[in-house]
Amino acid sequence: MKLPIYPAGWPWIIASSCATVVLIFLVFQFPYPAFLTFLAFLAFLAFLTFFLIIFFRDPERRPDPQGLARLKSGEYPILSPADGTITDITEISDPSPLTPHPCLRIGIFLSPLNCHVQRSPLEGAVKNITRKNGRFRPAYSPDASEINASTTIEITHHVLDNCRVRQIVGLLARRILTTAEPGDSLKLGERLGMILLGSRVELEVPKNKIRLLTAKGARIYAGQTIIAAYTSQ
Repeated sequence: MKLPIYPAGWPWIIASSCATVVLIFLVFQFPYPAFLTFLAFLAFLAFLTFFLIIFFRDPERRPDPQGLARLKSGEYPILSPADGTITDITEISDPSPLTPHPCLRIGIFLSPLNCHVQRSPLEGAVKNITRKNGRFRPAYSPDASEINASTTIEITHHVLDNCRVRQIVGLLARRILTTAEPGDSLKLGERLGMILLGSRVELEVPKNKIRLLTAKGARIYAGQTIIAAYTSQ
């Protein structure tokens, strides 16, 4: 049986597990009171190993059947790209090379306990990937999109042009892993990458081509929660 762990997490989990096992065999060799110090460190390592397993979990996901049943005839789902809580939904109306038409930007905050694997919200092809250097402000703030380091994955679609998933670092997160590459064909819910520790993910979609099915404060799950719908026309 394959453990649902993201590949990048195995070196961390193995290192922490090995250190825990070694200390288990050594801790009883130390006299009191050094024994208590090493026992406390052993408890910390055990907790760290458990936390790493939780953090790097990567369960299989399928679109929510109840959400699919609520779609209207001729509609197709747009899935959440990340686990977390929706902190803001903003209309972007200023024209730019990336947003020539009004878009909705859905901001998602990921706590350290959320699954941190990002997934494609729809089928399409990776048109471009843009990486931006920046700061490490708290990820729950909407202005993190402008000032924090990020990676933007632009996805082309025959209906929803200029659809973007943006991975943004937070106060603790210092590394973005993006497995998608330009030219890749993406399936609905396919893995795009991962952000380490607390972070923010944004989804931008053309406003006039979708029907929004979520709201601020909603808890959502990558590859499972249907947050919007579109038609093929």
